[in-house]
Amino acid sequence: MRIVADALLVSLIAAATLSGCQSGSVEGESERETELEAALTWQEAKATTQARELEIAELIPKEIVIGIFQREKGTLLSCDEVRHSWNGKTTVKLEPGTEIEPLVKAVEEHYAGSQFKTSSRLDILGDYEAAISSTDTAELYLVSREDQNAIGISSGSACFTLPEGVYPGGEF
Repeated sequence: MRIVADALLVSLIAAATLSGCQSGSVEGESERETELEAALTWQEAKATTQARELEIAELIPKEIVIGIFQREKGTLLSCDEVRHSWNGKTTVKLEPGTEIEPLVKAVEEHYAGSQFKTSSRLDILGDYEAAISSTDTAELYLVSREDQNAIGISSGSACFTLPEGVYPGGEF
């Protein structure tokens, strides 16, 4: 059942990334977004996104954290015909019996009123899920229960343009 939830989470990130990365004269697209994404490389997008994943993970009290596991590689999703978003994941393993929902809510509260906007919902399994998204770019983090003793932080970077000749398939 958790595999289905993970697949739905990836779909949600893809939908949010696609809706946030549209190019051209889309209503609401800011000059700042265009400036931020214009010179961004996939390597910079990945590094920035992974750093933020770890920043989020470090908000969890250390005394209940068994370990933080960040995927070394991620995948690219299309934002539009030209741009892509780097997508990755970090898992925070917790002491058995830890209540996860209050931790996810605390992460959400930490980012409320910052350069990020926050929203929440119950996922398909009824678990609390917080979305933390940039107000300037398509950068997005979904924080939720991954399993009985873990919090998952799924991410999508700001959009960028790959260099000529770089195929967007595979792992990055």
